[in-house]
Amino acid sequence: MLKFPDWLNPISLDFTIPDPDICEYCGLKPKYKEGGYTHPYCGRTCAQQAATGGSARTTPTLSPTSPTYNTNRYISPQFLDLCEGCGKNPKAVESNGFQHPYCSRKCAQQYLSQPQRRMCQTCGVRPRAIENGYEHPFCRKSCVPKATCAVPGCSDLATTSGFCDINHRAQDFLPLRYRHGSLQNSPINPLIDPRRVKSSPQTTPSLSPGTPRHRILFYHKHDPHYGFTNFSAHPVQFQGQTYPTSEHLFQSFKFQKHNPSVAEHMRTCSNFPRDVFSEARRYHKDIRPDWSRVKIRKMDIALWHKFTQHQDLKTELLATGDAELVEDSDKDAFWGVGPDGNGRNELGKALERLRTKLRNSHT
Repeated sequence: MLKFPDWLNPISLDFTIPDPDICEYCGLKPKYKEGGYTHPYCGRTCAQQAATGGSARTTPTLSPTSPTYNTNRYISPQFLDLCEGCGKNPKAVESNGFQHPYCSRKCAQQYLSQPQRRMCQTCGVRPRAIENGYEHPFCRKSCVPKATCAVPGCSDLATTSGFCDINHRAQDFLPLRYRHGSLQNSPINPLIDPRRVKSSPQTTPSLSPGTPRHRILFYHKHDPHYGFTNFSAHPVQFQGQTYPTSEHLFQSFKFQKHNPSVAEHMRTCSNFPRDVFSEARRYHKDIRPDWSRVKIRKMDIALWHKFTQHQDLKTELLATGDAELVEDSDKDAFWGVGPDGNGRNELGKALERLRTKLRNSHT
């Protein structure tokens, strides 16, 4: 195995950085190239010496292009022998000790045929996960840093809601947290909990300039404000048809007029919104071509019909005042905030637009 310098000791960082095309073991000959891929060593001799701990050089020289070259962080030894393509299986090793960078020929071909992707911020070995065109900073959920509960004094690990359990999340709903940010130790605001509202739903709180907006998180089924999600069990009437949930209506919008038979299938295939969500993916080739341009407007329509047909949801939405509404989903960085809290939160924005529209209709 290669000897790596002590990254925490600046004195040990006395190695030189050669040309990227020079062998990483002997530092003399150019790297061996095969089928468009550049091996880290010049030949099998250097590869075997590096794998068996030979002494051709007292301190091996690493190039900036090497996957193990990174002076900014420590890489655990358990990751060094994993495939540089999938990051799951161990690297293939020949009988003479030569270690390939990939676990198999198939994995090497798949990896080399794809554009180069940035590596996970945690492990630095596996490429970052890509979802709907959005590149997450981590490769998988297990690499997402764990946060503690937002309630002061509680050291338990938090869920995606920011709290360890529903009891702590429901505890006066305060102090409020900003996702991956600091706690806001503000006085109790009745607008956060509809049960505390004493004034009419149309009452708008006065906020002084520079005052941060409270955030109301919704996403999980057994947490408050689950009715704000499209998965809640609130049937919606639209053009004489009944849709089990607003998710059914929204998914059918992808095919209406363009492919009405599939749109009807979205309405009737299942009463469970998760099934309809998966079914729409199965028919992705039949989605209207301009969907990416109109989907936010279609979401506004689906929410309007849902909240105007259910008075309890309408009252609950108006009771949030001017609070920022956030879909606390770690899986969707477009409609929610994603795993790093920096997603677009388009569903939350759509609910805020609807809240303003409903409030203005009462004045």
